[in-house]
Amino acid sequence: MERGLAMLWLVIRRLLCFSMTLLLWGGAVYMGYLVLTRTASPSLLWWCAGLLPFGYIFLHLGLYGAGYKRYDWSEDKSVHAERKRRYGWRW
Repeated sequence: MERGLAMLWLVIRRLLCFSMTLLLWGGAVYMGYLVLTRTASPSLLWWCAGLLPFGYIFLHLGLYGAGYKRYDWSEDKSVHAERKRRYGWRW
């Protein structure tokens, strides 16, 4: 039961986080395209620069999840490796 719920949480978390990453990075690319084709103001590039780090945050959370310390990313990979062993995740 615990393994099944953990796998369900992993799939849902990755689906949502990767979708948000694609949405944010796709929006940044689209805004960059609008600026390059001169249909939008160059000040829109500031929004692009703001969207890219948020996309990375969602990518990191989708890959590794959050560790025990929510605001410290240094332990996320080790906690994810521990959860992979515990629940038998391959990815």
